[in-house]
Amino acid sequence: MNPIDVRAKAIDKRTTLRAFVTYDTLFSMIVLVVMLFEIIYTVSTVIHRTNNYKRGQNILNNLVIVGDYVVNHCVVKTGVTSDDVLYPGRTELTSICWAGLKDRFGFHRLDIGFSKTDGEVCIYRIVLQGSSPKMLYVCGD
Repeated sequence: MNPIDVRAKAIDKRTTLRAFVTYDTLFSMIVLVVMLFEIIYTVSTVIHRTNNYKRGQNILNNLVIVGDYVVNHCVVKTGVTSDDVLYPGRTELTSICWAGLKDRFGFHRLDIGFSKTDGEVCIYRIVLQGSSPKMLYVCGD
């Protein structure tokens, strides 16, 4: 056999081996890149869901604060007796009291009244109107 042919076969084997290693490395890297994108997607989804939950919880917490404030400070209490422990006020609503609460707590909308507003997060507080208990709704988003 000619020494040039032997050398050519050796170079051909090295080239084939290098090409195999290169392709093997590339395919391995594709799997790693896909895994990296999957991890990034999962982390971003978890962060997005956590932020949505925190936002909803903050809205609910702020509504509770506003509801308690309105019942304790904005409802005109007339003739309160010891029997009215569960019903903190007799309701004559004064809207001047809660006028600045919407901006202070960062609500887009803040509705306070005896009827529930659709499409918003609502809580209620029980108050007396005359001698009958009513639900005072505090709704916002």
